Amino acid sequence: MNSSFLIVSAFLCCTFFSVRAQDVKPPQPSGESIQAQKLSFIIERMELSPEELKAFLPIYKQQQDKLRTTRRSVPINRKLEELSDDETEAGITATFAREEKLLEVRKDYFIIFKSILPIKKVAKLYLAEKEFNGDLLTKLQNKSAQR
Repeated sequence: MNSSFLIVSAFLCCTFFSVRAQDVKPPQPSGESIQAQKLSFIIERMELSPEELKAFLPIYKQQQDKLRTTRRSVPINRKLEELSDDETEAGITATFAREEKLLEVRKDYFIIFKSILPIKKVAKLYLAEKEFNGDLLTKLQNKSAQR
């Protein structure tokens, strides 16, 4: 009787852990992983020569850092109902200011990019960024719909 109790207990434990293992979700890609994928995608689409890549990479990374810092400079409060009208207006105004700053950064780096790359490759940069972001959004929407 004692040995059959142990066998049944072992069987139940194994069954429990195998069921739990099936519930484990795959890890979500980190922000760094997505940025690395984005950079790889853009470089492939731009068809840069080794010399162009050497000039482009540090400047592009610098631009991305400035854009990221600017985006984070104005926190977005999604709890609209908790804000007064004045706070809501201030938040909207701050968002407009942030968007203007982002546009300034993009314009500044456009001038730099076109000084080191042919204009067609600069255009490919912007097209590749848009394509990557669209693809990423589609993947996120598909994942959300599957839940």
